[in-house]
Amino acid sequence: MSKYKENIKKMMEETGLSKEDAGFLIKNFLDIFKDNIAMIEKALMEKNIALLKSESHRLKGASANLRLSETSMLAALLEETADKSEPEDLVNIAKLLKNQYEAINDEI
Repeated sequence: MSKYKENIKKMMEETGLSKEDAGFLIKNFLDIFKDNIAMIEKALMEKNIALLKSESHRLKGASANLRLSETSMLAALLEETADKSEPEDLVNIAKLLKNQYEAINDEI
């Protein structure tokens, strides 16, 4: 079982969600995650730190709710360092988040 499926199983056990309800949440999360990535990329291109922090914060919370701790930690790192890091470091974190999206989308 993939680590993402294990995280989803853990969420279902902790919350008592049915498989159908968990599937609904995951589908909605992936739609939001895709939008978050697009907005994060836009914020980086425009050097819009406020938008970068806002989108990172949203992603951090949504992924934490689904027990996707790796995604949540990357989003937290991006949020916390948005105004302190070099632009290329922020771009690298954003790439890691995009890779997370693709991996989760492929496996779920």
